Amino acid sequence: MEQIYKLNDNQILYAITLNNLFTMTENWSNNRPPDEDRVNSIFETIIQNKEMGDPIHLAQVEGKNKLQCFDGNHRREAYIRYLLEVENDNLIQNDERKILIYLHKNITEQELKQKFIIVNSGNPVPELYTISTISNLELENIVEKLCNDKNFKKHKSQSNNPRKPNFNKTTLTNNLLKRLENVEFNEEVVYRKILELNNIYKTNTLFISTLSESVNKKCAKTGCYLFCKNDFTEDLALA
Repeated sequence: MEQIYKLNDNQILYAITLNNLFTMTENWSNNRPPDEDRVNSIFETIIQNKEMGDPIHLAQVEGKNKLQCFDGNHRREAYIRYLLEVENDNLIQNDERKILIYLHKNITEQELKQKFIIVNSGNPVPELYTISTISNLELENIVEKLCNDKNFKKHKSQSNNPRKPNFNKTTLTNNLLKRLENVEFNEEVVYRKILELNNIYKTNTLFISTLSESVNKKCAKTGCYLFCKNDFTEDLALA
């Protein structure tokens, strides 16, 4: 690793090769799983103009063999994909391109959680991965089902503040987390209740009449009305 800038003994900016990124790092376990759509988008950008983007944040955590990527994991995944699919296919020869990483040394897991919150203070990040006591896997499964539904996924947006009737995956996760926190639930039951709520919206003529023409047109085409609401989980009946 090539040192670029040193703020102090525990916070240093380095330039590293993509191969080192692949072999020396891993996604932090409390980080959100990568959104494949975002990874694909970044990968295409790298292919088109070779732009490597902003530094990613890595942490040297006590008890961990690899550096933990706690911010910028979508870029990390795209860089690794670039390394494995492009460089290793000999499409690029003798390519020693480097990316910038900001390394936080000698910190505990709890200190890393605080850094994660600080670094992401300006971006919506699922609270699930840092404060929740509910089953991460069950909630992730519900969100993934919604995001991968052949009709619902047409409403998914990369914007942090999407226009109706679209949704942001992180905001959806946080809304579901708040609704399900301290509630005993089964993921299959919750998913069925969400579909039932969508059907209620779809068949409510008064609700439909409040929608703009463009919103109604898209929803009628996909059959998804959940995201006409700012937060449909407020209407989710789980009793």
